[in-house]
Amino acid sequence: MTDQPQEPTTSWGQMLPTFQRGVAVANHAESGETLKSFITGLRLDKILSQIKRGDYLFIQFGTTT
Repeated sequence: MTDQPQEPTTSWGQMLPTFQRGVAVANHAESGETLKSFITGLRLDKILSQIKRGDYLFIQFGTTT
């Protein structure tokens, strides 16, 4: 979901504000990050410390072939 400057590498996460008016999106994505580095790098802890009741958290990890 990391922000990219132009097509075709832009991600669905960049489009969320376009389709969800009045919704704030905090994009914490980093290209190439693994689940292990996401957790051990305390990135999940940071997000969980900021999230509030009623917020949504979307996490996506992909693979390349």
